[in-house]
Amino acid sequence: MIEAPEPKLPPIMVRYTDNLKDQIAEISNQFEDDVRIMLTGEQMKIFPANSDIHRDITKYLTDGENEFYVITPKNQRPLKAVLKGLPVSYSADEIATGLAELGLKIDQVRQLTNLKTKAPVPVWQIVYRKAPENSKIFEKQTCQRLQIIYDIPLGEKIVTPRDNQNYAKSETQVVSSYFKSKSKI
Repeated sequence: MIEAPEPKLPPIMVRYTDNLKDQIAEISNQFEDDVRIMLTGEQMKIFPANSDIHRDITKYLTDGENEFYVITPKNQRPLKAVLKGLPVSYSADEIATGLAELGLKIDQVRQLTNLKTKAPVPVWQIVYRKAPENSKIFEKQTCQRLQIIYDIPLGEKIVTPRDNQNYAKSETQVVSSYFKSKSKI
């Protein structure tokens, strides 16, 4: 039987103090060869060998009252989409229930606002998780009996079915520049 490889563990980011050498020595002595430590700016990245060590390190840092955080892996982060085409008067709850009626499992719906006037605009950000029922989210064309348009949020990359890497990069740049120009309007 072939075992699946253990997923890559996220690093633990620790803000180091004035006595950096002592702090590194303390962590190294406590966990010996089970960690790698790298300095980045004002923080140390601690890379544990396995999930048990990761849990032990976070418990140790919590008990020692150190400032730290753990970066959420990309495969566990929520996905986002932008929804357009519904009136401004719709509430986020109405849209969430409408999307739920379509069979989608949505975590959060937020209505975006104009940066200058703070007035609501007919654009909503949808936050959802990777799930079988959400795999066809961009195929849904109506919500609350109105036609809707999905966009990819600024900064998100588009995955193209083509194998040509240069084409994928150029298409991503074109789309991201398109959304940047749209956001200035």
